[in-house]
Amino acid sequence: MQRSVSRASRTGRRRSALAAAVSGLAVFVTYALAVNIPSATATATASAGCGTTNVALNRPATASSVENSRLSAANAVDGSATTRWSSAFSDPQWLQVDLGASTEVCEVVLTWQTSYAKAFQLQVSPDGVGNWSSLYATATGSGGTQTIPVSGTGRFLRVYGTSRATGYGYSLFELVVHSGSTPTTPPPTTGPPIPGGGDLGSNVIVFDPSMSSSSIQSKLDQVFATQETNQFGTQRYALLFKPGSYTGLNAQLGFYTSIAGLGQNPADVQINGDVTVDAGWMAGNATQNFWRSAENMSITPVSGRDRWAVAQAAPFRRMDVHGGMTLASPNCGWASGGYIADSRISGTVSPCSQQQWYTRDSQVGGWNGGVWNVVFSGVAGAPANTFPKPPYTVVPKTPVSREKPYLYTDSSGAYRVFVPSLRTNSSGVTWAAGNTAGTSLPLTQFYVAHPGDSAATINSALAQGLNLLFTPGVYRVGQTINVTRPDTVVLGLGFATLIADNGVTAMNVADVNGVRVAGLLFDAGTARSPSLLQVGQKRRERGPRRQSDLAPGRVPARRRRRSGRRHQRPGGKQQQHDHRPHLGLACRPRRRGRVDHEPVRHRPGRQRRRRHRARPLRRALPEVQRGLERQPRPNHLLPERTALRPSERGSLVARRHHRLRRLQGGQLGDQPRGLGAR
Repeated sequence: MQRSVSRASRTGRRRSALAAAVSGLAVFVTYALAVNIPSATATATASAGCGTTNVALNRPATASSVENSRLSAANAVDGSATTRWSSAFSDPQWLQVDLGASTEVCEVVLTWQTSYAKAFQLQVSPDGVGNWSSLYATATGSGGTQTIPVSGTGRFLRVYGTSRATGYGYSLFELVVHSGSTPTTPPPTTGPPIPGGGDLGSNVIVFDPSMSSSSIQSKLDQVFATQETNQFGTQRYALLFKPGSYTGLNAQLGFYTSIAGLGQNPADVQINGDVTVDAGWMAGNATQNFWRSAENMSITPVSGRDRWAVAQAAPFRRMDVHGGMTLASPNCGWASGGYIADSRISGTVSPCSQQQWYTRDSQVGGWNGGVWNVVFSGVAGAPANTFPKPPYTVVPKTPVSREKPYLYTDSSGAYRVFVPSLRTNSSGVTWAAGNTAGTSLPLTQFYVAHPGDSAATINSALAQGLNLLFTPGVYRVGQTINVTRPDTVVLGLGFATLIADNGVTAMNVADVNGVRVAGLLFDAGTARSPSLLQVGQKRRERGPRRQSDLAPGRVPARRRRRSGRRHQRPGGKQQQHDHRPHLGLACRPRRRGRVDHEPVRHRPGRQRRRRHRARPLRRALPEVQRGLERQPRPNHLLPERTALRPSERGSLVARRHHRLRRLQGGQLGDQPRGLGAR
């Protein structure tokens, strides 16, 4: 009797489940009709003319969330069947990809991990912000590999999940998008055109000769008091001087502060005083004096010597110093590297405790000393090549270089951006015989960005044909900024900082000639990004090498950093996939704490030995190895702590060797600051 009741009960449950399934199917059919799922006839038509190229491959991808930093959105479009994106354990969640231009989408292939979407939609949008149109919807997703014919057009495609099949997040190995036509240039926006030019913002402080020295000095002191120790703050400043003469000033520069003249040449702005970087805030230790700059002015130091005690990412450009320079604090405290370019120093430069330094295309009255490595390229007055004692490495001429663009005012007082020309086999300053060769662009040809501007707005301005000028501040970028037009100029003032949110690549520069990116700082967000700045395409995407690729890249001054523990490391950091030579880079190292900037306590025994094991570079990516071969730096190793895992994009192939072979006569030794010449 009990067995009969049990069977009847199970039969009743089966009938109830079947009724519920039929009811659910009816609801789904009704919903499907509402969102206009393609019919079988429409599907056949779409599939017949559908291409096989994956237009989503390695395109910028973003997501509503990530389970952890290793499972970023970029993994779903990297072409690998072993990497994946995974979301948080909640509904709804989405993954979207920027196809780069308005694209006719005819088929989408989804390869799910076991944690798949039971209910989801495929949507397209022209801007990635709103106006999403549904191409496909289902409430009975089956997981595995789903090949879905669709028909629609948009620049952005989104997988929008509303119900998970498991208790975990949505997990997608690969999102493949096939197009029925070649992506086209985005159509003109329906709204009003975005204007060029405009106000430079409140953090650009402009001085002119009619102002009193006391009022100028008061403002300089006010900014310095804010920025002296503000290493991880959000304030950014550009101090600009209009053409003329200024007397009795001492401009002390703290973090994220740039000082520059607004003349076309350095002699147009004359400072009878000092531009100073010291390290009083650290008792004379200058090893953390990052992120400040001086540019395009003439100074006559009061004492006859100007002090520039810095430690990397602090360029000294287009400066005319009527006297000498000291590159350390008065007590000769620790200092750790810097950069001079296109400058003339009439007196002697005294590095004192500077560990390493690079001077390019300049003129000096003399050079006295150095600790580890001092490199001169195209420098008139450089000492003899005597490495390692003294540690001077001298290259008589710089093979290829281009100075960074800079802001100046013309004779009518209007702002313009000057873009210097490319130079080959150069030495000395660009302005010795008059104006620097190059092109002048009016500010009206630039979109002047301010903190708070969205990436979508910036991309719209770029698509309209404008260049970019970032005013000082912090820009949170939740969508990749795509630079696709040849000869685009992207210039930052006052160390404008782009922070990559949602695991995106902050900026992607297409494989086009003549793009200049300068004066920006790229910062990792809390979610892991595959890279912060990507220039060009990977070799496997580019096809055979072209003759035009031999032209040098135009990326004269870019920087990246991590601001404290709240930021995750980007997976590939700054990636530059084209194989052109690049000079004038300024790149922050990937660190654990303050490597070689402060004493480090090592754990005893095995962990200490492993931490300092060297990693060979001879099997590095060709772009990296060629960069090392062009500018070999003796006695520099890559410690294990800066080696990337082989699974990471752009990684070095590492083996357990304790020494490195020589590359073109230069032996590589301990160099915890990363790769690449400035």
